[in-house]
Amino acid sequence: MSSLLRIIFGLVFSVLILGPVTACTDAQTAPVVDAPAQTDKAALLQVIADNDAAMESGDWNRIIDLTMPTQLLQALSASEGMDDDITVDEVRAELVQGIELMMNAAEITRYDMDSSGPVKTTAAGRAYMLMPIVMEMQFNGPPLRSTGEMLALADDGQWFLVNPADKETIDIIRSAYPDFEDIEIAPNTIEILK
Repeated sequence: MSSLLRIIFGLVFSVLILGPVTACTDAQTAPVVDAPAQTDKAALLQVIADNDAAMESGDWNRIIDLTMPTQLLQALSASEGMDDDITVDEVRAELVQGIELMMNAAEITRYDMDSSGPVKTTAAGRAYMLMPIVMEMQFNGPPLRSTGEMLALADDGQWFLVNPADKETIDIIRSAYPDFEDIEIAPNTIEILK
């Protein structure tokens, strides 16, 4: 397993909990592009449907496209001290490889996401939505249940589904998108089922 894959392995698990991310130096004050399109809940629901279809078909490249905005990938690279020579495409490829490895060892037995809530905006005008999720999966061992909220966020006129799985991931999200600093985002909880 490559060193980059080991570094981002924890984030891959975050991507899996989804079921079925051009950096800005000051995202808090940067204008949000295409704001009317970003608040379109129908567009968000289409991204959710596309994500579900990609999960069903095992299209992990599409999953990464729908869940990892470039700005988030760049923040992840910076937070992990990754070599500046590693491109976003290389990081994406490593994530796809990690998802493939994990999905060979995992079975998703339940996935529920409630997208009925309202689309909100950050102080900078970025559209977002927090959607409750419950996912159960089986690895080699007892089944696990993850509960939490999926963060749908708009970036450059597109919706992305980002899982704030743990405090480290939330910190990376806030590094990439400082306008989420004042938004309450809780990490997922994972429990072992009997």
